[in-house]
Amino acid sequence: MRLPPADLYVVTGDMLPNFPLMRIMIDKWRRDGTVTYDPFAPHSGPPPAGVYAGRILDKKIETARQTEWCMQQPFRTEVGLSEDAPVLVVKGNHDFIPLSDWIGGDVWEVDQDPTRTTTLFGLKFGGVRGINYIRGEWADELYREEFDQRARGLPEDLDVLLTHAPPSHILDSEAEQIHYGTPALGSYISRRNYTPKPLQAHLFGHVHDANGTRKIGNTFFSNAATTTNIFDL
Repeated sequence: MRLPPADLYVVTGDMLPNFPLMRIMIDKWRRDGTVTYDPFAPHSGPPPAGVYAGRILDKKIETARQTEWCMQQPFRTEVGLSEDAPVLVVKGNHDFIPLSDWIGGDVWEVDQDPTRTTTLFGLKFGGVRGINYIRGEWADELYREEFDQRARGLPEDLDVLLTHAPPSHILDSEAEQIHYGTPALGSYISRRNYTPKPLQAHLFGHVHDANGTRKIGNTFFSNAATTTNIFDL
């Protein structure tokens, strides 16, 4: 995918491929007819004897594989970023390594310190890493108490909030049934609406079936999962 010219690029995570080796093997076994059990379908109880479900990713293997893959895939060359344009990035739960070294150039990456900020084009950017806990195999999974504590460190004067997780009930659902958004981010945004300096934009990803943009009150929301959103601030 080639990106259009821009003054600033924002990456909201889930950029790197995963290599769940056991899952790949099981898919092959199922295609070959070696096993008929589907380890990824909803089920109760243990799998049949002799069948390993392979549900848990090995984070060490994923980290090594992604590092190797990034060495072979120069980001700026592949996607055609404007040469001098800065990039803001937050890693997603599929990203087991930091993204800034892979992207290269002028990059500011959200880390585990929510108080860090950067100012570009007169706008103050900040963010927080993490997603709601799923089952412990992905990067940056947080229990609610952990996410609440981390989000409390966000400055109250940000112009743009950058996260991987969406806020609760805003571009965060699959088939309008399951909401994957984070209450802590929703609370932060609601609180900012009653301040002299409301949040201008919240940029995120994570929920791939809910990508798009929305304007609610004073705040512009962008879920760029599996797509490219272009807009002016």
